[in-house]
Amino acid sequence: MDGAGVLVCEAGCCETEVCDKVERNPLFTDLSTVRTLFFDCDDTLYPRSSGVDVIVRNNIALYMERELKIPKDEIPKLRQDLYVQYGTTLRGLQEEHDVDPNHYWEFVHGTLDYRNLLQPNPGLAKILKSLPQKKWVFTNANVEHAEACLKQLGLDNGIFEGIIDVRAMDFANKPSPASFISAMRISGEADASKILFFDDSSKNLEGARKHGIHTVRISDDKSRTILDVAQMQEIDEISHSLADLWKYNEGLPSV
Repeated sequence: MDGAGVLVCEAGCCETEVCDKVERNPLFTDLSTVRTLFFDCDDTLYPRSSGVDVIVRNNIALYMERELKIPKDEIPKLRQDLYVQYGTTLRGLQEEHDVDPNHYWEFVHGTLDYRNLLQPNPGLAKILKSLPQKKWVFTNANVEHAEACLKQLGLDNGIFEGIIDVRAMDFANKPSPASFISAMRISGEADASKILFFDDSSKNLEGARKHGIHTVRISDDKSRTILDVAQMQEIDEISHSLADLWKYNEGLPSV
């Protein structure tokens, strides 16, 4: 870290001293004891530029207008209020409008053209397969949506132990403390300090840190926090900025 408090890149991906692509926090010098990795799905395992987020947001607004008869001009503020209070629009609509989540997901995700929106990423598949830790998808969406994303990305062939979706959390979604308790229980990881969590949402990452989980932010947002282990624009950069994750098995007795 330089005198101005900027996180200095150790990835070797830039010729300049400070990297605008990968930010590794020098306060976290060793990740070799991390044994469980949690990955958010949307805008984490694939880039926000895919356009999935825009379509989903538009579909949510249409759902609120057509199915719940909420005036169109009231929807933006209401969605923001629900997100702030409940963590997701769905959770807020469940609490305040008794929305059926399956009907909601069918409307919001049913028209997504995954094949045109998401491209296979064999490079990422190779990177994730090579990581020695147990890996889980940890998402506020439903498992059907996450499975569709993984299939199109080429990440559905045994890379992950499983998908921890909002149903598995009993709809107590990220960033609630209950969501992280559920994720740890399902994954079988009892020690929060042995977990590294990747997400694009600073709010979710803050919730994880409060639970003792280490965090990595996937974002091109220039605002940073020294509380994250690292920040990177895309998940593919993990092999450059977090190379010590591959040291996990070193020195461990063979079974």
